[in-house]
Amino acid sequence: MDFSINTTNFFRDPEVFTFLKDRVLLCLDSYSHIKIWSVGCSNGKEPYSLAIILKELGMLHKVQIYATDINPYVIEEQRTACILLVQ
Repeated sequence: MDFSINTTNFFRDPEVFTFLKDRVLLCLDSYSHIKIWSVGCSNGKEPYSLAIILKELGMLHKVQIYATDINPYVIEEQRTACILLVQ
């Protein structure tokens, strides 16, 4: 049996995002290409939050973010939101 709890918000845990911004992402800035995997992303608000931070840091152009979840319904919700953002 699969069990999926879809809890997500933009910048859901501010301390974690501050730590990532100040301590992790800045250390990765010297790399030419960065891959990030967001596991259990629900509808994607946390990976979007990470993309916002990367954009602010001027690093988004060299980052590839993978966002996955076991629930196909929230993945489809995320995919639809991506299409709306691009249009």
